[in-house]
Amino acid sequence: MNMPPDGTSPIVMMTYNPDGGTTVNSGLQYFANSALLNDPAHPTFTATYAVTIQGKVNKDVAFTIDTPEEALDDYIATDKINYQMMPDSAYEFVNTTATIKSGETYAEFQVKFHLDKIDFTKDYMLPVTAVNDAGLPTSSNHGFVYFHVVGNPYAGAYKSTYTLERAESASANYVEDPKVLVAQDKEVLKQQAGKQPFSNNTGITFLFYVNEDNTVTIESDPEAAVQITPSSKTSTYDPATKTFHLYYEYLNTAGNYRRFSETLVKK
Repeated sequence: MNMPPDGTSPIVMMTYNPDGGTTVNSGLQYFANSALLNDPAHPTFTATYAVTIQGKVNKDVAFTIDTPEEALDDYIATDKINYQMMPDSAYEFVNTTATIKSGETYAEFQVKFHLDKIDFTKDYMLPVTAVNDAGLPTSSNHGFVYFHVVGNPYAGAYKSTYTLERAESASANYVEDPKVLVAQDKEVLKQQAGKQPFSNNTGITFLFYVNEDNTVTIESDPEAAVQITPSSKTSTYDPATKTFHLYYEYLNTAGNYRRFSETLVKK
């Protein structure tokens, strides 16, 4: 568990809980939890994380954030990905130093990511740990937060045009520019269904990936507000023009269908 009870030698641990709760969400065990999957159409994302002392320390301890480049290879035995250090333009630390007072256990830090400066087709990492002035050892399995992006060749900004068919009204055509495809991993993408006709569908997302024959498989997003399914027409990708033709649908809360025929062209 690497968390000493009171009375034993203290250690330092990093914690990151983007959705709250009690999970540590740091280190290699929780590597996936520090992936930057946010929509890069939204310019910034601020991550809050903490340095914690496990065990008793009867004095003030000063901490400084560190980003050692050698940590880029910590996860390579698992995913075989050669991460590059995240470019300086893509992030800025809100604070890099803090002191945990005697009797206290943690100090909060923040880093702001400029998602519009990140190339989501490349593999980037920002490994974050902390050094201290008291010589306290750092946890061997919870000593880093590995903020990272797994590159996907299809990720990025597209121009979207689509037709929406609704059970209770006539079909209509829409344009959304840009529309961003977000990499979940090196194969799977996530996107939002056409949102222009609706003001409340931010949670209407789905997953998809390109097959070897350039057909596209559409799957529902388990975290979405509704379950999107493929329509009867086959979805495809044209590598020559970098164009997706996607056909998908869902039922709203009233049980009426929303059916999309969408074309996405890489910008």
